[in-house]
Amino acid sequence: MIPSRAQAPDQPLSPDQVRGALETILQSDAFLSSPRASQFLRYIVERSLGEQHESLKEFTIGLDVFGRPASFDPRTDTIVRVQARRLRKRLEDYYANQGASDAIVIELPKGSYVPSFHSREGARVDRRIGLLGNIGGPRRRWWIGLAAGALAAVLLVWPGLHSPAASSLPRSRAADRVEAAVASGPLSVPLTSFGGYEGQPDLSPDAEKLAFVWDGEQGDNLDIYIKPLSGDTLERLTHHPGPECCPAWSPDGRRIALLRPAASGADLVVISVPGHEERTLARLSELGHQISWSPDGRFLAVEDHPEGEPQGIFLVSSSGATKRRITEAPRGLSDAWPAFSPDARALAFARGSNGHVVHTLELASDGTPSGAPKRHTAVAMIGGLDWTPDGRDLVFGLYTEEVGWRLWKVRAGVQGETAVPLRYLGWQPSFGRRPLSSKARLVYAAASDDKNIYRAPGPGASAAQGAPQRIVGSSRNDTAPRVSPAGDKIVYVSGRSGHMEVWTSGIDGSSPRQITFSGRTEVGSPSWSPDGRFIGFNGFLNGAGDVYVVEAGGGIAQRRTTHPSTEGGVSWSRDGRWLYFVSDRTGSSEIYKKPAGGGETIRVTANGGHQAVESPDGKWLYYSKSVKRPGTPESLPGDGEPGIFRIPVTGGAEERVLEEGVCGRWALSRTGIYLLGSAGGRAPSIDFYSYGAWQRKTLVTFPKHARFGIANSLTVSEDDSWIIYA
Repeated sequence: MIPSRAQAPDQPLSPDQVRGALETILQSDAFLSSPRASQFLRYIVERSLGEQHESLKEFTIGLDVFGRPASFDPRTDTIVRVQARRLRKRLEDYYANQGASDAIVIELPKGSYVPSFHSREGARVDRRIGLLGNIGGPRRRWWIGLAAGALAAVLLVWPGLHSPAASSLPRSRAADRVEAAVASGPLSVPLTSFGGYEGQPDLSPDAEKLAFVWDGEQGDNLDIYIKPLSGDTLERLTHHPGPECCPAWSPDGRRIALLRPAASGADLVVISVPGHEERTLARLSELGHQISWSPDGRFLAVEDHPEGEPQGIFLVSSSGATKRRITEAPRGLSDAWPAFSPDARALAFARGSNGHVVHTLELASDGTPSGAPKRHTAVAMIGGLDWTPDGRDLVFGLYTEEVGWRLWKVRAGVQGETAVPLRYLGWQPSFGRRPLSSKARLVYAAASDDKNIYRAPGPGASAAQGAPQRIVGSSRNDTAPRVSPAGDKIVYVSGRSGHMEVWTSGIDGSSPRQITFSGRTEVGSPSWSPDGRFIGFNGFLNGAGDVYVVEAGGGIAQRRTTHPSTEGGVSWSRDGRWLYFVSDRTGSSEIYKKPAGGGETIRVTANGGHQAVESPDGKWLYYSKSVKRPGTPESLPGDGEPGIFRIPVTGGAEERVLEEGVCGRWALSRTGIYLLGSAGGRAPSIDFYSYGAWQRKTLVTFPKHARFGIANSLTVSEDDSWIIYA
């Protein structure tokens, strides 16, 4: 039981005090090991503090926290009640051990989903607590609000292939439970919830077993695991010290292929199941995103980029005897996520750099290409790709800042067909190859996505600035912060209005104000002009990604670029005369600039670039080339060449100043560069490098499972007083 409290006159608790107690709980061992419990607890506490008690019902919690569909029936699916009992027990255990000296207690009373908050020195506080202002609490250790929920594999009975015919294959109890619950539509159920990173699922051909990547109970390394759909038996397939990825079942279900880091790239490895006998088929130059076996088991499609050659998709024979190219990505682009069609007559893949486009390539019987690739989607952030078992549709993950990852589908045989969003929030889809007479099964990775913005004191801070705190948060994503030149405000993107729009607030998050009213979901990456009068941002307001400028007080956004390519990543020159931005107009992502008031566009980089910022003295242009794909664990690198680079503003040779660094994870101050990363197996941290010396000094260290946004996740005030991160 939770320790008793002495009864005394009421001592109201402020929301800040309750949130401080919540963060302390979530950083405990009991909750770090259970993302599901953490997500549940954060949800009910935040809804209670926000007076959103109508959402603290079993049905709403099932949808919002546990990903149940609109057809969720709490009478037959008891997940909320079961998890509530587990949460109460976890809280009791926490306060009996690690939280025994906590000043504030959070409880979940039996028979209710509305939490109560108590002070150990005071009496019960009304659980419908109002906003009482900013009352200071005790100084806390460094912390970060984790994005609720870890990556997890989810099972779905696919809606498009239902048939009354019975399957002759053995059925699992999990599948029986799913199909019994589906009366008029598909239902997805979680398959894994071990905590940490669980992703890259691949369903066995008979749709009875799952191979996936997990970083283990200690969160220390990515290995391949196998789990049957029925029961909780877990088989660890690999024990290699490097982070492995991309498990793929062979068509006969007797082997699993994977990618393993090597000194000069990656190894394509095949392991027998059972037996665990390993065989290396090929040495590749890069780790890649996905492996696909041909339906007859003769070939494995993988990504590779041989030195001096274009990047592309290659076919490796299952004997390891041959490797041959079948696609050639244009300069600056890459081909990823290869997937054979069920009849082996086509290969699907995604081509792009920051964003990707889904293509298909027709194949002859020997795997050689027949014609040119066909384009099927617009440019988007793609994550995972597979064919439906009947070969009619392609299903893929697509990312937006508003909702995070969602599954989409597009007709495979038709160019120009509009892609359709599905109801399932996730990515990395994988179908089992069961006979079409039975219901198809799909697994995918999923995680809740609720980004918030936090502020921590920087090296130039006074002691009075205190511990880190959340300054911007809502039930939607709040991300991409930028500190104003004067250091008194921030601009950021928030979905709280129902669409991702540009907002501003005080440096402490006070006085939030909506600046744009586009009514669209594709607005992002805002930045201040040097005088603080204007905000530049990118958006798809006219059917293409372009650069816009709006007055900092709000108004009508003015379009600054009109090229049909995708453009974004806006920043200003220090004199306010130029707008820097990223464009893929040449086929690769490069940095350009043009006069802030309009005029001729000038290309700045020649070897790639994704984010550019002028130094405070206006002499250098710093930029990065690597991009962190959303949903990948912090321990894996981004796509593209890592590091921070610079060139003189007046023109000159490129110089690499830092070996680490990906787009959106670094910021400049007057004294140096701040970097958010986790290279070399380190826990995520914010590090500082002074100009010239380039020696690292760690300022903030986060828990290993901390997750961060990809769009401008880090910003600092130029005087080093504040570090702000999403």
